[in-house]
Amino acid sequence: MAVWSEELKQRILEEGKEGKVTVTELCRKYGLGLSTYYKWVDKEKLEDNSDEVSQLKNMLKKMETENKMLKEALADKELELRVNQELLKKTKLREKTK
Repeated sequence: MAVWSEELKQRILEEGKEGKVTVTELCRKYGLGLSTYYKWVDKEKLEDNSDEVSQLKNMLKKMETENKMLKEALADKELELRVNQELLKKTKLREKTK
């Protein structure tokens, strides 16, 4: 079983992505088994997905925080509106009784 450096793995995967040669030809060029190549591809996809999931989790957390702040601001404005409506009613009642 050969030990492959990360640098060489990345180079092989990049060549595979370029698509200039078939995967079979690429594996033959480096003396690499097809199953090993596809394991590397799968691992790389998982790592990419892991980064994306992490970014999405961070975005979600920020959005949840922003949503909470907006709900609190809305509740404050609704309370302010109710108070102003009550004051307006009282003012109109006073004007009518004059």
